Amino acid sequence: MTGNMTPPPLRFYSIVLAVADLSLMQHWYARALGFAERLSGASEADGTAFAVMDGAGTCIELVARRGATPAPPPEPPTHLDTTGWRTLDLESDDLLALDAHLRREGVTILTAMQPLSPRRAMTVIRDPEGNLIAIFGPVPG
Repeated sequence: MTGNMTPPPLRFYSIVLAVADLSLMQHWYARALGFAERLSGASEADGTAFAVMDGAGTCIELVARRGATPAPPPEPPTHLDTTGWRTLDLESDDLLALDAHLRREGVTILTAMQPLSPRRAMTVIRDPEGNLIAIFGPVPG
């Protein structure tokens, strides 16, 4: 082989999350985590609808296919017993204020501000369809 073996530069675009109720999930990600819709659409050919949402310095694409049902969510730490992407990981500078916001919004909190080290903590939540979201930040104090 000849030539440059380095691929052209890539940029991150999005993480795709298959959902059963697109409207519910759009509203939840906007209200609970501050994501904003960039664009949305549908494809009658394959029975899907989607919403691309920006927030937390990233982009998620919520995609619903006609007839899809949510899979039963695994409980941590057994969610790591099979391979593949398992959580959406975010970061906050103020886990205490975030915890108060999540509680006001009625978000399911599995672990609140759990210390991981003397300086770092983690809050783990579920979205309405059971997907895990881990939020890391400094230990409140």
